[in-house]
Amino acid sequence: MYGLFCSFVIVVVGISDTLPICIETINISLRCLIFKNHLRSKSKIPFEREKTT
Repeated sequence: MYGLFCSFVIVVVGISDTLPICIETINISLRCLIFKNHLRSKSKIPFEREKTT
């Protein structure tokens, strides 16, 4: 029982240590996706304008 508790504490401490890194990684990848979509929508607009004129 005590060993189980110790391993649980180790897991929780490990998660709390790596959590900021995980969140940072997710934030960066989200920003990359948003930026790519932004670029894609920017490149789409002139193309659509050319079609309508």
